[in-house]
Amino acid sequence: MTTATREKIVETAARLFHEQGFASTGVATILREADVNSGSLYHFFRSKDELLQGVLDYYLQNLYPMVMAPVVEQEADPVRRVFALLGWYRRFLLENEC
Repeated sequence: MTTATREKIVETAARLFHEQGFASTGVATILREADVNSGSLYHFFRSKDELLQGVLDYYLQNLYPMVMAPVVEQEADPVRRVFALLGWYRRFLLENEC
């Protein structure tokens, strides 16, 4: 089993949890969408709850490079960074109809 397979499972689960919610997303759906078999999922995660922890870790690892780094590169002043980040967040909410 490769780390690429694990990443595919986590990224697919993250998308589905976002779209459908954790409770409404079945393991079978994750497996089908990720195009992996159940042995692959259970090789990396003992349960759906453990997979959720993997998704949360994925978000935590990507928070700075995906969200903060572009704002830091764009804005040197810390106060202006806060407003730039809030602007990014607002655009994200509007784009995703939250």
